[in-house]
Amino acid sequence: MSRSDAPEVSVVVATRDRPELLGRLLGALRAQTLGRDRFEVLVVDDGSGPAVQAILDAAASTGGLDLHVVRRDGGGPAAARNVGWRGARAQLIAFTDDDCEPSPAWLEAGLRAWDGNGRRFVQGRTLPAGGVPVNDLSPFQHSIEVAEATPEVETCNVFYPRTALDAVGGFEESIRTGEDMELAWSARELGFEPRFAPDALVEHAIVDVTPAQSLRKVWAWSDAMRPFARHPGLRRTRLMKRVFWNWSHYLIARALLAVPFTRRRLTWPVALLLAWPLVAFEYRKARQTGGVHLAAFWLLRDLVEMAAVIRGAVRYRTLVL
Repeated sequence: MSRSDAPEVSVVVATRDRPELLGRLLGALRAQTLGRDRFEVLVVDDGSGPAVQAILDAAASTGGLDLHVVRRDGGGPAAARNVGWRGARAQLIAFTDDDCEPSPAWLEAGLRAWDGNGRRFVQGRTLPAGGVPVNDLSPFQHSIEVAEATPEVETCNVFYPRTALDAVGGFEESIRTGEDMELAWSARELGFEPRFAPDALVEHAIVDVTPAQSLRKVWAWSDAMRPFARHPGLRRTRLMKRVFWNWSHYLIARALLAVPFTRRRLTWPVALLLAWPLVAFEYRKARQTGGVHLAAFWLLRDLVEMAAVIRGAVRYRTLVL
């Protein structure tokens, strides 16, 4: 195919063993207002079982999409996305995930915000399915909410020109979490300009997880500390008080300072003053997300997350708590 015949935008999706969600995504792409001859879809199947293959075969037979499928034995989302964009034909690459449903005008809005500028990348708006605020979800649910530009530049909804991907070298495959931050901030430091496009809307599914899966998810944040070691601008933008990954981590650190003051009754008020904000925070969060009985699990989750962050900070020799 000649350059003049190439599509204007290539949609790249990495998927693994989520056939029902993948089917919804493909349906949403089929409903795009952008003309079918103006975009292609590349799905990289990263080691799924036969159910995903059946969904992709059905989508190919149904038609309505310029669909290309690459099958791999596994390797993680960063490697899968790299396979996808390197095999794409367009100069603009739109990334989304298999648990997302783009709005009908998603691609048109992304193209409009990009405006052919090879030195610009575009982040779109992402909302949890049904409009439920992410702060109202229980610890046993997962979704993503991006109401404005974020330092993470999540790959559930982002558009990169090929010039940026070529310049950076694509996603960092040695890390499994935070590869989207690493890519975005590497691009920024090479002079690529970020832009936020609220009209480029994607709905992210609310996915139920078990308690063990919830804890494993936050434990995986260790890898995400690598970008903080490399990019000073990310530290200034993302971290709270230039050190803390989340507000709860600050409150935990503050509560730990209370321990020495518990040894003498005379200093108990000091201990209470230091620790109470954490107790109140976890209690309010539990009430908002399903009931006060969840407070203990929220605290456990925050402790595991903080431990993961410290583990990653030590590994990559950077100060993040």
